[in-house]
Amino acid sequence: MASPRILGKNARLYLADLAFYLKMFEMQFPMEFNFDDSTPYGVNWREQELIDGQASMIVNAFADTEKPLVLGNYVSDQAYWDSFYSGSDFKADPTVPITFIPKGTVLDGDPAFIFKSHLGSLAMGFPRNAIGRLRGRFVETGRVTRGKILTVIEISVAPGDTFFPVAGIDMGVAALKGTVASYHLFKKSGGGSFTIVIQDATASGGPYTAITGLSFPATTVTNSGILETATNGRQFHRLRVNNGGGANETIGIIAVSRNLAS
Repeated sequence: MASPRILGKNARLYLADLAFYLKMFEMQFPMEFNFDDSTPYGVNWREQELIDGQASMIVNAFADTEKPLVLGNYVSDQAYWDSFYSGSDFKADPTVPITFIPKGTVLDGDPAFIFKSHLGSLAMGFPRNAIGRLRGRFVETGRVTRGKILTVIEISVAPGDTFFPVAGIDMGVAALKGTVASYHLFKKSGGGSFTIVIQDATASGGPYTAITGLSFPATTVTNSGILETATNGRQFHRLRVNNGGGANETIGIIAVSRNLAS
């Protein structure tokens, strides 16, 4: 089967708790399928029963060594060090969420692609103060979902709840078959416990309540997650970040959600 191939400039790729700004990139989506024995059907084609298969994403990119947001000025080799050698569970757990945004400048409500992946391979070479190279192969373990960005921000948050955005994002329709959401906490300045929750409402002004099944486990370090629930989510979504510590912390976070309407 032909492999879709995408070329472009200026995109964002969030892989577990890593954030990359792709100056130039090439992506491919190879697909492999296993079918049962075919049976004649018509004159020029056959009907075959699908047994199983897989889709994967291959990324070759030149990534900017500066992070795209205004706060946080360390380069990507530092992010690599933080993730792989400084207590992150990224290396120990090969199942990671990936979020891809096919442009560099984004706003709340913009589309983003999320999926749960087995990390097949990842190779990075980032000299300081220069453009480096990222190569990866990621195998999808669920559906690829085109959701909407609830927020992508670096900000100082006080103890207690902070909402992004307060008025919510319009998903367009209420869920018929459930809701899926992901987040990437790619920066965290302290050791307080943070809880990430997706909330919904029937109107942008609320009232908002947590969507059953979309409360992520509390974390004290940079982290990520992807959850799907059969709960029929309402039309407007927002992110609730609870800082359970006793001090302000600067965080970098992106969250994406989607109502499954069909």
